[in-house]
Amino acid sequence: MKIENLKNKVPENTGIVEFVETQVNIDFINDVSYGHYPFQLRCTSEDNTKNVMAALALNRIEMVLDEVNQYNQKGYDEILFSMDFPRGGDMESDFLLIVSIKENILKVIAIEYNPETGDVTRLVNEEDSEFLADFITNIRKRLSL
Repeated sequence: MKIENLKNKVPENTGIVEFVETQVNIDFINDVSYGHYPFQLRCTSEDNTKNVMAALALNRIEMVLDEVNQYNQKGYDEILFSMDFPRGGDMESDFLLIVSIKENILKVIAIEYNPETGDVTRLVNEEDSEFLADFITNIRKRLSL
């Protein structure tokens, strides 16, 4: 997925742009609507001695975060993962949550999209959305960051 004209919203010093462009897709799912599944995970080390790419076919956020927590304890330089959510709160549409954990600092961007067409509508960060900020606070607590 390309996010060229939206890059100014992406947190700096993360692998988020490359992760989104190489592993994250919005696809037509089950002949019903567009979405993102399975969720994606990438763990990297700067010296390339430890690298993991995985599809997380998990159906609950707790399961995804438990999996991420296990990888976070293994000393990777950066962990990136994606999850898909329906609209809620002040989020105007369904969205992908893209997360980077680097040096125990969690950075995120949400990619809103139209579930009927799959078109990306906007990038949202924590400053743009109270709903997203609260959601991220809960993820930080769950991952002890």
